[in-house]
Amino acid sequence: QAEEVAQAEAEESTQVEDKPRIVFVTPLLGHPVWLEAKRGAEDAAKEYGFDVEWVGPSTIDIDAEIQQVETAIATDADAILNCPLSPEAFTGVYEKAQEAGIPIVNVAVDTPEETRTAFIGTGMVEYGQKAADILAEKMDGKANVAIIMTSLDAGNQVAEANAFEARLEEKYPEMKVVVRETDNSDMAIAVDKINQILLTYPEVDSFLMLVAEGAP
Repeated sequence: QAEEVAQAEAEESTQVEDKPRIVFVTPLLGHPVWLEAKRGAEDAAKEYGFDVEWVGPSTIDIDAEIQQVETAIATDADAILNCPLSPEAFTGVYEKAQEAGIPIVNVAVDTPEETRTAFIGTGMVEYGQKAADILAEKMDGKANVAIIMTSLDAGNQVAEANAFEARLEEKYPEMKVVVRETDNSDMAIAVDKINQILLTYPEVDSFLMLVAEGAP
């Protein structure tokens, strides 16, 4: 009986060791939106029997995020989830992942299809178009808009903002974007930038917030 117990414990230990390890590289470690994604990943880990490792910078730092992907590759992760905020910057490290045979799933921001296994995110063109339609209804087709985004090269937000502006040009001639500003996904910077916009552009009467910290 003791031998059977020992064998069962050994098998259980082997099973634990054999669990796939997925590294989730977030662009903002403690941001409420990304913590929701963390909870989702942890729920999936329990359901499907893998380990999830949650890593990333505490402020927007593309180099630090790339380094976390590098570390995941160097430590033989079974797969990587990543939000490549500045897609072009991740070209080199994604090539390394492909060479190592490690699949990458992009979250929220995408890179070219051949560089990753899958993409999970928003339909960005539809997002921008819908935002324009909703704002047009609210403002009776007349508005001077300021756009707040993380950075001017955040792939998903650029696509959303471009789709928004294209929709204005197509359907709402009395609506225009006055300024695009960035807040580095930082609440204090968002407050400061919005105050600056309201002082510098008194004609602004509405905002398109492409980042979660903008609304509060």
